[in-house]
Amino acid sequence: MKKSVPIKRVFISTYDSRNLTDLVAGLLDVCPDIEILSTGLTHSHLLQFLGPERAANCLQSIEEFTGQVAVEAGVPRTLDWRIALGILFNEEKHRSLVEKYGIQPIDLIVCNVQPFNLAATRADGTIEAACQLIEIERPNLIRLAVRALHRVTVLISPDQYPDFVATLRQNHGETDVVDRARLAVSGLALLRQIDQDAVKYLSNLVQANQAATFINFINNDAAIAAPKTAAAPMPEPVATKEKAELPPPEEKLLDGDTPLKDFKDLAEKIPEATNEIGSSEDDTVDPDDL
Repeated sequence: MKKSVPIKRVFISTYDSRNLTDLVAGLLDVCPDIEILSTGLTHSHLLQFLGPERAANCLQSIEEFTGQVAVEAGVPRTLDWRIALGILFNEEKHRSLVEKYGIQPIDLIVCNVQPFNLAATRADGTIEAACQLIEIERPNLIRLAVRALHRVTVLISPDQYPDFVATLRQNHGETDVVDRARLAVSGLALLRQIDQDAVKYLSNLVQANQAATFINFINNDAAIAAPKTAAAPMPEPVATKEKAELPPPEEKLLDGDTPLKDFKDLAEKIPEATNEIGSSEDDTVDPDDL
């Protein structure tokens, strides 16, 4: 770990612009050849402060540094491997990559984050809106700078600028390892506080039974993503047929055209005929009488 590192290149991306112009003026005074990278509104603010002629010599936008085109608001622009390499640069490990891609090391990160609780006051109380308040880019820059404290200094508050410029002037444009470590701890403490505030705020929403808003949000997204298909028509009700009455059984014919019922009638008459015959004085039965 280097004890002293000269400041040659600084990356500035701030939510709070207090004391920013004083910081830049002090940096240019102590380190006249310093290069400044900046994003969005910070870049516009510094361009106005420096003026076009002076800005042309020291100010560069993040798009110029990465070679990427500007994107819509809300889309991360600093989550780029070139920026990560510039911050995490290790002379022994990354020298060939820096020379191959023309990426210059970044020595100072000036980055402050909007407090989550302050942002939450403008939210509508839904989990969806609360999730949009979770900042990505600046916390990532701070974390990268802390990871690279062997070489990189991070400033997370406008209140730190005056003392930093005074110390930098005293050290002839170089940072001390003790100061870098102290400022890195401040950066981690800020990230911890932001995460704790976000966890507490989201937990309160869930406990207040606001999670239904998030479920509706997910369902709405799923409905939008799913292809819309016409509803299948309801089947027509099947008409029930009344049970048809069975036709009367056909009379079976025996011995030609004689119906079965005639034989039944004949069978009923036989006993009568037999009785009559038995009562006759003439025991001779003539078959023709039957």
